Amino acid sequence: MGRKDWNLYQYRGISMSLDYRAFYQDVVDWIYQSKEVERIKGFGTEEYMEWIVQSVVQICDKYHDDKFVQKQMRMLWQHIDDAVRMQGVGSDD
Repeated sequence: MGRKDWNLYQYRGISMSLDYRAFYQDVVDWIYQSKEVERIKGFGTEEYMEWIVQSVVQICDKYHDDKFVQKQMRMLWQHIDDAVRMQGVGSDD
């Protein structure tokens, strides 16, 4: 990748300094933790959803609100939210 390409990535807000391996390991760990919280609190419960929101924010904060991280975590959040809605659990808020 040449210097010109690097400037294009910077311009589009894509972080090339993100430690992708560490981030994706955090995502794997988060998925396992979310399954444990789901087991304890119940899928779609208010407590479960609060944990999801708080933990997503923590990961985004850890990576300084990197746009890539935000998009990845938003995708995970959307997947869970869709599953909650499809199963008709939780509140309709």
